[in-house]
Amino acid sequence: MTTMINLLPWREERRKQRQHEFIAMLAFAALLAGLIFWLWKGMVEGQIADQQTRNNHIQSEIAKLDTQIKEINELQRRRDQLVARMKVIQELQGNRPTIVYVFDQLVRTLPEGVYYTLVERTGDSYRIE
Repeated sequence: MTTMINLLPWREERRKQRQHEFIAMLAFAALLAGLIFWLWKGMVEGQIADQQTRNNHIQSEIAKLDTQIKEINELQRRRDQLVARMKVIQELQGNRPTIVYVFDQLVRTLPEGVYYTLVERTGDSYRIE
């Protein structure tokens, strides 16, 4: 019987096969890492774009609100002016009977032959000459 001896360099072939598999796995891992990075980068850029859109919308709303605030302040200023005018008118109308009463009393208390040369009102006080 003859024995068969394998003289082929099987270890070298096995080492080359493993090295080839390692390089293939390394290339696959690098490709997968690149794909994951590309997807992650796209996702982050999308989020940044969305946030920028929201920021622009908020800025435009702030500008609108600033305009409305200016209008409100102007309306409040005009309202305060109108309220002040109304107070003056109410005071004048409220003093109308008082003025009539004062002149009536001046006429009644004035003796005959005496004349007033000056009747002046300042606030709530009167000056008579």
